[in-house]
Amino acid sequence: MERKSQLSYNPRVVGFAPNTTTTGSQLSAKSASSNNSILPILDQVDLFLSATPGRQSFLNLLRLATPDLKMEDMVNDEITRLRAIKVLKLKIHPDKHPKKESAMRLFQEVQVFIGMCEDKIQVGVVNEDSTMKSKKNDLGGKDGSTRTKDSPSQPQKSFRRDSCQPVNYPNSNSLSATDTRPAKESDVRLTADALNFRVSQHWPELNTISYQDFEIVNPNDVTAHIACCCVNARGTIAHGKKIGLSYNGKKYADNLNYSTMEDYFKAIGNGGVRKIRGVQEMKEELVTNGPLVSNAFHLDPEFLRRLEEKSPYDFVSSLAGNVHPIMIEGWGQTSFGEVWIVAPFQTNEKRTFIPFHKFDIESECMVPKSNFNQVPWQRGPFFDHDLSKSDAWRQIEVGQFRVKTADLERLGLCFPPGEGLVTSALKKTPFELRNVKKIAHSRSCTLRDVSWDIDKKKWAIKVDFIN
Repeated sequence: MERKSQLSYNPRVVGFAPNTTTTGSQLSAKSASSNNSILPILDQVDLFLSATPGRQSFLNLLRLATPDLKMEDMVNDEITRLRAIKVLKLKIHPDKHPKKESAMRLFQEVQVFIGMCEDKIQVGVVNEDSTMKSKKNDLGGKDGSTRTKDSPSQPQKSFRRDSCQPVNYPNSNSLSATDTRPAKESDVRLTADALNFRVSQHWPELNTISYQDFEIVNPNDVTAHIACCCVNARGTIAHGKKIGLSYNGKKYADNLNYSTMEDYFKAIGNGGVRKIRGVQEMKEELVTNGPLVSNAFHLDPEFLRRLEEKSPYDFVSSLAGNVHPIMIEGWGQTSFGEVWIVAPFQTNEKRTFIPFHKFDIESECMVPKSNFNQVPWQRGPFFDHDLSKSDAWRQIEVGQFRVKTADLERLGLCFPPGEGLVTSALKKTPFELRNVKKIAHSRSCTLRDVSWDIDKKKWAIKVDFIN
């Protein structure tokens, strides 16, 4: 079985262009908004939309229409901010630029950009020198008492890159070191009600996945590719880190026995499919288990035509007008409503936003039945041991466990023939230590020491973990 192993987020929704390294601080609001600027206002807007959404880039954009706008007024005075937004929209409205083909696209992008920026300014207040000040003390309560980052009485907050809405996770004392999923059903509902969610921020190990699988030329290629991407992503979540084995879409696309998503999930998904119905259930599935597949997405030709205004894009043009699967990674809130975040087809960078209830995206969603906890995600050789009492071994650099003599013989089989345990320790020959109760959990390591524990009457094995 051939299985092999950064995702970034572009706020420019309509064109879905690759991310740019330009930042808001690199753009001069003063020069761009100057009345003497040689650039038409729409070209200036296009320039500013290349910046990352944030306070400064938001201010720069609004100053195109309101040059004297101050940071403090924009953040703390909602009426002033809304007035500045209105003035900007009036200046760039497509009706005022009938000869500019990109006017409608830019107007829509501005609305999305503003929505993302407004999310970021709702977290705190800003003084005249643009320094963020929390509405409460940084790590304290209303009473001003300070708390340490690891204080058990204060939930840890993760400010997501796509939104500054804080999402509370259970304290590390209540979860194993590698389990970042919500601990209770109420936590799932709370996170599913968040304005923004992205699986790669919930499980950072998903950033190690590559989508550059093979060239897609027909609908069956898409089905195989999306099925493998979904299984690989969920396998990465089960494994807890970068996987060494992954399913290759091309291998399965060439197999005439498979044609539907159900076929692929039955073949590689360890137990068939599970249907997901409705927006709320889709959100809870994303939060609890990871990416899901929309199997009835209709690639509207007009939608694709608008995407073509910004090349390159990540849909297959030959599939225009057809129904094909896509993988959903999360959702976001924009000024015109909620959108699904769709994984790329053949790149690691571009993300597409699809509005809720458009193009039949929610009509048929599914995931593999398996949680992939009993699937190996590394190549081995494996030494299986019961490591279910604690997950600490998945984080430490040096580990020790005790085994019987028969188990010691099994350990010897992990090394090349004729290479004893002493030689293997000296040569640092790698092997995989694996939890026999949950074989998706394994770590590469080398043998450090083997000694006899008289009190326990077992062999004490010490290993150095590689990753």
